[in-house]
Parts: sequence; structure tokens; C-alpha cells
Amino acid sequence: MKAKRRSGLLGLMLLVVCLLAAACSSGGAATSKDGSKSKDDGLSTTVFEANVNGVETEMTYTHKGDKVVKQETHSVIQYESLGVSSKEEAEEMFSFVAEEYDIDGVTYEVDYQEEEMTESVTVDYEKADIQEVMSLMGTLNDQEEEGQKVKYISMKQSKELLLEQGYTEKK
Repeated sequence: MKAKRRSGLLGLMLLVVCLLAAACSSGGAATSKDGSKSKDDGLSTTVFEANVNGVETEMTYTHKGDKVVKQETHSVIQYESLGVSSKEEAEEMFSFVAEEYDIDGVTYEVDYQEEEMTESVTVDYEKADIQEVMSLMGTLNDQEEEGQKVKYISMKQSKELLLEQGYTEKK
């Protein structure tokens, strides 16, 4: 039973990391400002949300043109969806996760409540090593497979991937 829960947890973590890694770009200068809120400093914010299998997720991208400079992911996870029945079981299950996210430029926070937990992951791409973030769960993207070094996270590719995964853009 514990192995099944840990597998489910790793699946959730892998989804977030895959969304990060699949949205990487090896270069290019496409810009996409559809649906984004622009700030005076040239930065725009685009927000996506989804509710899948008891997990409510909101992802906020801060970007300049196509280059994502910061990504914030906030998830509310029902314990039932993890196959646990208490705050204590969830704490035990997630005890190793904070160590996994111990990377410069990455902030991980979790708040355990009675029936759910709130998890927040922030990646500041101006401080974080993209290769290190992508290697969190051993994920690869197209550029790595072709031997190209990933230079930035693409907003355009992130948006396409999230919409394909069932996310909706929050206007």
C-alpha cells in the first residue's frame, strides 16, 4: 500500500516537472502575449488552472515575451486522492519532497490541514539552473535528446502543453 501511495505522489511530482521540462526552448524569439497581463517593466503574467483527480492547481507564469522568468505553482491536494486518510500520513508521505526541491532559485512550501494539503513551488529562472530543475525527476526534453542545451522556458510552449493537459487560461 505504501509503495502505491509513493508511486502516486511521484506521479504528481513528475507531472509538475514534466510540464516544466517540456516547455523548455533551445532558442528562438517568438512572443505570445495572448491573455497575459502586462506590467510596466515589460513583464507579463499568464495564469492557468485545472482540477484533476482531487488536485486543484493554479500555475502563474511571469514572462518577458516568450521567455519565462518565474513560475509559481499552487496546488490543493485532497488526502483522499493520495490514498491517505490523515494529515500525519500525508506528512509522512511527503517527508522527502522538500529535499528534492532543495535547488537554488526553487522554493517549496507545504501546509498540511485536516483533509487536504496546500503545496507551493516557485521557480525563479533568473536564479535557478534550468538543467538542474529539469533533472529533478530525470526528465528530458526534445532539445536534450538532440544534444542542444536548453536556454530558457518558452511561454508559448508552456501554454500549448498546459492547454493540451486540460488546463484553462484564467482571464
